[in-house]
Amino acid sequence: MIDMARYLKILVVIVVLSATQGYANSEDIARIHDLNPILDREEIIKLASKVKQETDTRQIYGADSPEFLETYGKLMINGTLRGTGNVVVHNERANSVIVTTAAHCFHGDEAETAQITIEFTKRNGTMIQRALTPYKINAEDDYAILKLDRPIANSLIKPLLIADYAYDEVMDTDYYTMNPYSITYAGYNAVPARGMAVTTSPTIKTAA
Repeated sequence: MIDMARYLKILVVIVVLSATQGYANSEDIARIHDLNPILDREEIIKLASKVKQETDTRQIYGADSPEFLETYGKLMINGTLRGTGNVVVHNERANSVIVTTAAHCFHGDEAETAQITIEFTKRNGTMIQRALTPYKINAEDDYAILKLDRPIANSLIKPLLIADYAYDEVMDTDYYTMNPYSITYAGYNAVPARGMAVTTSPTIKTAA
């Protein structure tokens, strides 16, 4: 017979973890030592996996994904995956030389001496790798600008255009009323049985 009190306690913990950690691996959730005195490790893994399977509506990047997702690269720092980087340009016909990412991908001042690389995978499976050097890292506003060791041809990857509006404007309610297309997030995330992969929301669209 199910202990409903314990079952509900586990569900509450999983909901809280999902809200704070996104789609972290079940193994990652089980490593949270503060939960050890409260819940059984195997119970956490089993129920977290079940919840994720039933609620995970993300789309995994593949051959049928929108072309712009080819600009999402795997940011590696000293051989470890730390996040997602994008190639961006001001002119839609320009070759890629700049990568943007989040400053929190770097720990302290390591960017000054770390080996930084980025790896892009095209929809046909072709992989493109480049070394990166930091241009500007702003921890306060959480952004980083890096430079490729050599350009990526526009014909190989069409980079993202730098927007002429700020993030705060995009998130303003009135903006959605004036712009009838969806805005979503994409990037490298943990995927059950797949490891790390680029994922997007199921409603991802591109502007006309």
